Amino acid sequence: MADISRIQRELMQQSVTQAMELQREGALAEASRAWAMASGQADHLARCATAPADRRRWGRVATGYRERSRQAPANQQGNNESEASGAERFRFRSAVNFDEIAGLEATRRELLAGFAMWIAQPPQGVVLPRPRSLLLYGPPGCGKTLLAAAISHSLDIPFYTAKASDLLSKYYGESSQSIAALYREARSTGPSVVFLDEIDAMAGSRDESDSTADRRVVVSLLTEIDGIADKTAADANQRAAGVLTIAATNAPWRLDTAILSRFQKAIYVPLPDPAARGELLRRHLTRLGYTAAFPASEFVKRTAGLSGRGVRDCVSRAIELMVEQQNPDLIGLLGRGRRSIEAYRVQVGAVTEQHLRQARGEIRPACDAAAIDRFRQWRNRGS
Repeated sequence: MADISRIQRELMQQSVTQAMELQREGALAEASRAWAMASGQADHLARCATAPADRRRWGRVATGYRERSRQAPANQQGNNESEASGAERFRFRSAVNFDEIAGLEATRRELLAGFAMWIAQPPQGVVLPRPRSLLLYGPPGCGKTLLAAAISHSLDIPFYTAKASDLLSKYYGESSQSIAALYREARSTGPSVVFLDEIDAMAGSRDESDSTADRRVVVSLLTEIDGIADKTAADANQRAAGVLTIAATNAPWRLDTAILSRFQKAIYVPLPDPAARGELLRRHLTRLGYTAAFPASEFVKRTAGLSGRGVRDCVSRAIELMVEQQNPDLIGLLGRGRRSIEAYRVQVGAVTEQHLRQARGEIRPACDAAAIDRFRQWRNRGS
């Protein structure tokens, strides 16, 4: 059941991605159908869930997608509504919870502390040092996006996510307009989170050769991250309840210094430690019904230096190798037609150390030791 659930979640996410792309292209009727498909897949997850909390959670996700399916065709009214629907495409209802993230305990606590200070009520007459912006940095594939999405989900706060490729445009002025529209939409929903992935691609270090358009993007980001639009609020505590910006980068040293100075806290998201790699083995292998013919300590040793994504890919590839070995005639059944494949029951055996060694040899680390040292040096730059 766990494996079926995982596949169902992947299908749902594909439908969501397709719906967002269609909405961005203005194909709103097709986007509505894709949202409806995602809603149906979330409903299926709710029906299959064994825990009442999971059934409720997936039910809320399905309801949200149904609402977006109804709203999509109506978003083509006038210029203002067109802009709103453009910004709305960045809104994402996260289904990720902390149980799906292995390790990163210290990083999680640091990030949660920032969120708690952002939301909590201050004592009478006291202005809390609330954060407006947090920067997550570290090697690729280590869970920066998952952390932001999990916190948004756990607090049930509107979550807007955008990559550089979503916001940057070759047409003059459009990038700045997209950034402004994104934050305007986020402010309209009350306390919300804007997650900017690959922020170094939008706000890299500037020099005299930069175009006016590049400078306009950086200025737009500075304005929004600074929360200037929120500063008409009556007091500092009220202002802070607007938009919290969380940005992620794999190369913090490339960021424009003015942008970097706007982040009140920079949080390092490291490679998974041995305990986390052991937990990832359990999640991606034994929890899905497979068995390992090697000790967990061997896996932990062999996957040193891999990101969380790399560990997952290593386990998936080892399973593929085992299945191929156990089912040498499976591909040959394709020539006999669909029914032959449907009638075949896949054979599985234990994933061996040989499978693990071969899989590990095919996975490239997210970064080498020199890159890890660079992260450490950047982290200690002010000490």
